[in-house]
Amino acid sequence: MEQLIGTKWNHIVEKLSSSVFEPFAIQDSSCDEFDTVISSKENVGVDQYSKILCYLDYCFQPTSHFYASSVIRTRELYTGNPTPILGVESSFCLSLRKHSWIPVIGGQLYKPTDVYYLPSNHPFSRYVPCLDQSKVQLRNQDFIKLLGFKLEILPKTMFELFIKWSCNLDTDSLWNLIKDETSNMYVT
Repeated sequence: MEQLIGTKWNHIVEKLSSSVFEPFAIQDSSCDEFDTVISSKENVGVDQYSKILCYLDYCFQPTSHFYASSVIRTRELYTGNPTPILGVESSFCLSLRKHSWIPVIGGQLYKPTDVYYLPSNHPFSRYVPCLDQSKVQLRNQDFIKLLGFKLEILPKTMFELFIKWSCNLDTDSLWNLIKDETSNMYVT
């Protein structure tokens, strides 16, 4: 388990330590080409990222196995019929989520987990980073969920927007103020 600490698998160490008591291997899927494209942003624009996103959405069903990795007991690797004991996100899936490559309204690129997937007529879609559906129309709900798009505006987000509009306080400053023990401001 110690070998996983500080790696992309750090988030599964606790789960593995409570369920795997013998040597194991992680059968992983990665995509060096995607990582290369993402890291060379100077040669790639919003239109190219839009095309990549549309392609991945279109091909999601036949390629869905590339988004998951399997934890397998090492002894089973040699039997020819290894049985996964735990499924985790693949390196490819983690890479998709950690980089800012999703085009939002206004031509900027955001991480998928920071992007809202709202109907174009949603009254607050212009106040949060929304997927630019004029450039990208996703059809596969499983792919949308896998990327981690936000599907609704939560009360917390509304509160943050109201505070920003009323006193121009950014989100980080707002939550630092709320967490500050010396502050007399309480939110329930």
